Amino acid sequence: MRGAYKKCRDEKGTGSYMRREDDMHEYILSVRGTMFVAATKKARGTLQEMFDSLEQMAEKKTENIIATVKANSSALITNQGMLKSFGIGSGPSQRCLAEG
Repeated sequence: MRGAYKKCRDEKGTGSYMRREDDMHEYILSVRGTMFVAATKKARGTLQEMFDSLEQMAEKKTENIIATVKANSSALITNQGMLKSFGIGSGPSQRCLAEG
């Protein structure tokens, strides 16, 4: 479109407004078949990049959540084992907490 804009910008004198309109109209007619396809391809590519980026971010966040849950559950199991070795956590109140 730069060429069409340049041509319109360079129009001077009497009748330049009509010549600008005619120039732009002719340009649009000459490229309308390919302009939409090119714009659609570009938009699709940009959207695909955005979706790929979001997918990568979601995967990283999910991996972090899973790692945190694993670490916390391992610590919980380890702590329960230590408590039991000291005779703590095996009474009826602990069983109620575990069941709840």
